[in-house]
Amino acid sequence: MLLIASLIIWTSMLTNILVAGVHNDTTTHAGYLSMEGKIISDLETYIDNQESILQMLRKKLLTFKVEHSEALQNGDKYFSNELNKFLFIKRLSSDINLMALNTFEAANKFKSLISHYGSEKMLPTEKDLRQSSLKIAQMQNVYKLRTDKTVKGGFFGSCEQKRLSTEDCYQIGKQLNSAKMYREAIEWLKKALKHYNEYYDLHQVNDIQILEELAISLAFSNQEHQANDVIEKILRMDSNNQILSHIKHKDNNRSRRSITISDLCRPMEQLLSFLTFTCLT
Repeated sequence: MLLIASLIIWTSMLTNILVAGVHNDTTTHAGYLSMEGKIISDLETYIDNQESILQMLRKKLLTFKVEHSEALQNGDKYFSNELNKFLFIKRLSSDINLMALNTFEAANKFKSLISHYGSEKMLPTEKDLRQSSLKIAQMQNVYKLRTDKTVKGGFFGSCEQKRLSTEDCYQIGKQLNSAKMYREAIEWLKKALKHYNEYYDLHQVNDIQILEELAISLAFSNQEHQANDVIEKILRMDSNNQILSHIKHKDNNRSRRSITISDLCRPMEQLLSFLTFTCLT
């Protein structure tokens, strides 16, 4: 009876921990949802400002082109007019400085807002992103999901599919590399590269960035031949690329720790210890 009672208590404790975890996740997500709404508003304001700036830049560009063409056709006549001289100098001094200032002012304001949100811990961190990527890899492992199917969001019979972009696949692969899950990262990075080459879009990452992460995951998965092929491709695209130094640096700093039987048994030891304590009391 004591053993059964102990198991009931243990189960209750685990349930409370799980419920608390779910509650914390729900609270965190609610806070982040609120922040996302704020960022949407900030982004709309930023885009409106940038569109106004672009209209101004288009008008200035047209003026530049007209005046430039006129000066090219007959420079002597054009510069014999003191007003033309003044406007020419103004275009290349005051005007371009103001254009540069206006162009970056809105961008810097938006950047400052995002930096503030990050410093005040109002946004998810790189650690949160890595943990979320790890959960996707764990889900794939548990349910034997192929990466190409996961990318399309086609699992568990879900009718609401979330197709992942080039950047999404790249970021999952990059985070798995950071977690030293190199073999799992390979498929995601290959999928990112495939998307990059097949779909025309305004990508937020370039092919070299994807190839760099792929070279790392291949190198640390002991797939040296494929890793060398990728490295050679990177160096053909950018002869000054530091991928070899980066891989060597990671290799030097990589911690090697084997999982022992005691590691695997520790949860059972904790359970037995708890049961023993409960039975004795």
